[in-house]
Amino acid sequence: MVSQLLKISYDNVLVKNRGFQVKENRVKDLLEQIGETFLDGYHAVVEDPVNFTKKFEVFPLEFKGFAYEGAGMALKLLDFFYFNKGRFQDFAKHEGATHSYMLHVGAGWSYAKLPMFPKRDFQKQHPIYKWLIVDGMGFYFGYFHWDKLKNGMKAPGKIKSGSYIENAFFQGVGRSLWFVFGANIEAVSATINSFPTNLHNDLWSGVGLASAYAGGLKHASYSDIRKLAGDNLTAYMQGVAFANTARIEASTPAAHTAITSLAMCNMNPVQISNLTYLALEEAKKLNNQTPIYQNWRAILQQHLAKGVPVKC
Repeated sequence: MVSQLLKISYDNVLVKNRGFQVKENRVKDLLEQIGETFLDGYHAVVEDPVNFTKKFEVFPLEFKGFAYEGAGMALKLLDFFYFNKGRFQDFAKHEGATHSYMLHVGAGWSYAKLPMFPKRDFQKQHPIYKWLIVDGMGFYFGYFHWDKLKNGMKAPGKIKSGSYIENAFFQGVGRSLWFVFGANIEAVSATINSFPTNLHNDLWSGVGLASAYAGGLKHASYSDIRKLAGDNLTAYMQGVAFANTARIEASTPAAHTAITSLAMCNMNPVQISNLTYLALEEAKKLNNQTPIYQNWRAILQQHLAKGVPVKC
């Protein structure tokens, strides 16, 4: 009965049904395959919350992370449905630990469906990756309410304005822009410019992550990104670094992710991941009131601004 209630129609991820502004068929096919793989992972959990990973073996490495994202949403929804049984946290700590990035952003989809922000549950989550749950909320709202993006979308009332939760939320909105505008960097940039400037770093960071992880970027667009991102180029690069690190941790490499890393950061995936881990260790040593996750992003952006790769 529960599995039937939680099922989601695949029609929800069709570009024509979403109304996304996608001009190229290659990008449309890519975005729809991503959405379908997300739902495959989601439904695998809904149908069998214990042995679902067996079904993930059929997915190409390039797309497997999206199945884990869908799994993250389903596991967290089941937790809420059954009064926090701990399915999500148990899986994220053990069997799914190498897929932390994608599991946590997937869990954010379940948060987005709740009428209030679940503060108690949020505080129980991983002290660093819990911010990716908020990122996932932002992606959900951008993906399903994209019509509000051009007017500088406001965060929903359950997101406290002026808190770091708001920043993390708009990092997810930035990721959604890549899907909504079909990897068209000019349209993405124009939309970012409609938001308050204090959110541009977060939005460009999300764009960097989505463009490197999901793909669809044309080689000729790299120079456009450098020009359009302007002072937020290091935020874009930091998103690229996170995308590479997520793929390396999960052993789900993709050629387009490595190419974007080299083109935009002058580093191969191993180098940029090493730099990401170095920045995280430095962030952990800071003793301030800023969330470690934000310190991590800021320190990584500082390193990337220097443009010096670390040794493998």
